[in-house]
Amino acid sequence: MPADRIVRLLVSGLLLAGASGVLALGAMLVSHSIGGSGADAGLLAWTLAFAVILPVGVLVVMAAILVSARGRISRTVPNMGWTIPGKGQ
Repeated sequence: MPADRIVRLLVSGLLLAGASGVLALGAMLVSHSIGGSGADAGLLAWTLAFAVILPVGVLVVMAAILVSARGRISRTVPNMGWTIPGKGQ
């Protein structure tokens, strides 16, 4: 078996083990915050707001800016062969 295939299999196994560990820690955190006081639930909500909602919001805003900029560029920059008003062409 080639060396790159062995490395790929080892890295895939390590990735699956790491993902399983992260999921287990997340499940423990959620169960701890649900069973604990209101402060634990508040801390979990605050953490999720910054770890999940903020990046998703940034991506949505970036997509909205790209969509709106795309329309402005096509109206502002003329196609080949068009003259630009006021440039004396």
